[in-house]
Amino acid sequence: MKLMAVVTALFAVAGCKDPDPTDILDYAPNWSVDLMCEDPRPDWAAPDGGKYESSMVAVIELSPMHKEHIGSDDIIAAFIDGECRGIARSVEHNGRNLFFVHVKGHEDENSAVSFFYFNSYYHALVKALDTPPFVADGDYGTVISPVMPEFSDGSKYSVCMAVNLFVDKAPFAIGENDMIGAFVDGACRGVGNVDRQGRARLLIYGKAEGEKVSFKYYNDIERRIFTVRKPYMDMVKRHDVVGESSYDNVSF
Repeated sequence: MKLMAVVTALFAVAGCKDPDPTDILDYAPNWSVDLMCEDPRPDWAAPDGGKYESSMVAVIELSPMHKEHIGSDDIIAAFIDGECRGIARSVEHNGRNLFFVHVKGHEDENSAVSFFYFNSYYHALVKALDTPPFVADGDYGTVISPVMPEFSDGSKYSVCMAVNLFVDKAPFAIGENDMIGAFVDGACRGVGNVDRQGRARLLIYGKAEGEKVSFKYYNDIERRIFTVRKPYMDMVKRHDVVGESSYDNVSF
């Protein structure tokens, strides 16, 4: 009996190796990503209706990184040579939030158009990397195929990576409130809930491509944190992953 008790204890310790304390937790860990910024709300103003005789319609959809907390007060503005040429708020169309920006200009104008997006929830202001030329009576994106811009460095994160994880063989039973956290240098960059089939989807936020991402697993039944040995990945820009083959297996 003593030998069996010792063996049982050894297996229990081996299954809970983690740099974090492995004692039973009173509460689930408060893993979250701080996306709040301090950018002031811009006072953009659209040009006078009679100043320009032509317009270009830009149809824009935000990437998962920016549309998680999209709000009715969010705005996208178009600029040419530092002058605001159009402003739009999001409109729901067939379950998608789209921005229809009517960019004003002259008929013979072909200057580069810069787009800026302000998220009112996070107080974050970012600039689109692409600067298409103005085309009188032209389109930049359509309702069927809207443009999804990449944005320059914001106040905090400029890279978003979608990841699907699958827990195949775990040293514990999966609980109803299990979750996986993604970390870079000890800071939480993404959190996902684990379903009863062991699947989790995370949006991981980064400051640059190439950052090293590791994972931790919280099991609600044992109320412990487990180190995830694999996967261990580099941060890359990836808006979406689909299909069963897109799941990375989680091992402990």
